[in-house]
Amino acid sequence: LLERGAEADRINDRGQTPLAGAVFKGEAAVIRVLLDGGADPAAGTPSAVDTARMFGKTELLELFGVR
Repeated sequence: LLERGAEADRINDRGQTPLAGAVFKGEAAVIRVLLDGGADPAAGTPSAVDTARMFGKTELLELFGVR
């Protein structure tokens, strides 16, 4: 979908991005594809960063470049 122009940071009706959803579900491959496609970990509410913090996913916080 990204290759065909889908927005990596498209917000859903709950204010979340696909990246935040992938973090919530623990979908490592999807997280990588979205990041490679330009997804912003800080986009949305809660953001992927917020979601990673909420669930103690320190490896993802490092991947996102935050503490």
